[in-house]
Amino acid sequence: MQERVTQEIFDDELHLLKKEYRKTLKKLKKRQTFLFITDGNEIGEYCRALFHELSKSRKDLNVFFLNINETEQEEPLFGPTEEIKRLRTLEPMTWDTKVITAFVLDLKDPIYRQETVQERVLEMMRQVIARQPLNKGHRVILASELPEHGPWEGPVTHLAEKEVTGVYEKSGPGSPEWFMCRLEEELENKKDKRKWFCLRLGAVFGPGVKDSGPMQISKYVDMLAQDGPALRISDSNEFFSCIYIRDVLLALRRYFFVQKKSGLYNLAAYNFRGSTIPIEIYRFLDDPSAVLELRREGDAERHYNLETLKAKSAGWKPKMKRGEAIYRTLCDRFDRQYDQMHRMKKYHGRLELLRRQELDILKEIDRICRTHGIRYFLVGGSLLGAVRHHGFIPWDDDLDVGMLREDYEKFRRIAPEELPEKYWYQSWRTEKKSHYVFDKIRLKDTFFSTKFSKQFKIKDGVFVDVLVYDKTSSRPRAQKRHIKTVNFVKEMISIRWVNKPRKKRLRRFSRIFLPVMRLFPLRAYHRLYERVIKRYDRTGSDMYIDSVGMNLLKGAFPGSCICGALEYVPFEDMTVPIPAGWHEYLTHWYGEHYMDIPPISSRNSDHKIARMDLGEYANCEEKEG
Repeated sequence: MQERVTQEIFDDELHLLKKEYRKTLKKLKKRQTFLFITDGNEIGEYCRALFHELSKSRKDLNVFFLNINETEQEEPLFGPTEEIKRLRTLEPMTWDTKVITAFVLDLKDPIYRQETVQERVLEMMRQVIARQPLNKGHRVILASELPEHGPWEGPVTHLAEKEVTGVYEKSGPGSPEWFMCRLEEELENKKDKRKWFCLRLGAVFGPGVKDSGPMQISKYVDMLAQDGPALRISDSNEFFSCIYIRDVLLALRRYFFVQKKSGLYNLAAYNFRGSTIPIEIYRFLDDPSAVLELRREGDAERHYNLETLKAKSAGWKPKMKRGEAIYRTLCDRFDRQYDQMHRMKKYHGRLELLRRQELDILKEIDRICRTHGIRYFLVGGSLLGAVRHHGFIPWDDDLDVGMLREDYEKFRRIAPEELPEKYWYQSWRTEKKSHYVFDKIRLKDTFFSTKFSKQFKIKDGVFVDVLVYDKTSSRPRAQKRHIKTVNFVKEMISIRWVNKPRKKRLRRFSRIFLPVMRLFPLRAYHRLYERVIKRYDRTGSDMYIDSVGMNLLKGAFPGSCICGALEYVPFEDMTVPIPAGWHEYLTHWYGEHYMDIPPISSRNSDHKIARMDLGEYANCEEKEG
């Protein structure tokens, strides 16, 4: 299969689907058998690729695929999947274990106008129903991409399940609409304990999915190829229902495992206007020479929308945001690489300016440390960025430096006096209301607040974190006790700072002891924290722990990771020190595949930003010019 520019989008779709399915499968201990009966459509291809990946780690999954079209795609959407068991008939199937059968059909396909194909599918459904024992374990799902239907003449704008049936039954014998109703009747008439679900899907779209009904993206792509950067279209003012491919697979997961009440459900995530796609294409191109011309011609032909109230009241809810769904689809159609900044709109063009200020702070830290013989090095995501990207991780927005305790104490004595006037050294010693168990250097007259920190009156500007590494016991059991104690005192600091009982973790403790904790100032808990974390610093142990957050919970690591010689590597426009044991360090923190670029959806900053204001530094380019 030819490699796509947008392969990482396909990989990310599978990554997210695997993540969701594994959550559900983890709760199921019994062997699961899946039978997919499909016509080779894209939904079936996504199912095939997904269950191929799930089967690699779950040996208790039996997955069978039967293609009623009897012709294999020359270039499967996700490449070959040898582990999937392929069937030509239902004869090899056994039904002694729980079987989940999914008919995944694209009823827009011309093959469904053939009577022989219709009868073959109907017969397969009858066989499945007849062979499954009558118990609650078995399920049958019919997922139908709706056939294209003409304009709707009635006064109703959103058709519910029975209303769609009424329209389709008038289409006449032999039509795809009439055939869909017959398939649904086969399931609906079975009054037994078997779970059955008929899912009607609006126009399905997404990476690798061919245009469906009114989703004529390819038409506009062809128009651009002919006319250059010009789109001249007629806006019919009509609306239509559609659903993103990932939401289809997540809906199937619900009906495979969760949904209890059998029935007929409409599934559509969005209602698009006829002009939505060309407008989104125009925005996607971001070409100053592009022209979009909309013309209103005649009366609108009204296509009905699917009403999804029944499905939503039963617990189904689409997860994919409309803008992201369209963007991923357009990347695939135009064969463009996914632009990471699309996921980082919250910075509104400030990310490079933010990083520039953080680099300036880092240069001050470097200057002070070189002048006074203080040993420091990049840590965390900044170290990973230096090794993997020779600078910031493209989606990261902060800088972390680390020190051993002796250098850390020397630095926090010297730095407040050495820093230029525009910076502020923040620690629990310089700011009474600071809850941080590590120090920060902040840029004055700026704001870089998270949703959590904005609740409190502390200095909250652009920052660089200064972290400390302390020794712990060389004995594993004592290590665990030490880490638990450090983390508990850290939680106490947070409870005392927020000054409210917790709602989840440590809820009972905070409700009982917070009144007593209020008798002591916040600084008392910081002193206790440092006393606890420095407990093993005078011992001969060669094991260390981080002082903050989830890193602390990842456990102890050998001193060879951060002690000894330093290496100097390029980082953006400067050279920075990193520990010689950087490989061991990064393996401990991020796993042995730390050099692999994570999936698109995992490329996020950890900060949930509530306020970002660079003040006078927002136009620093103009000042420098």
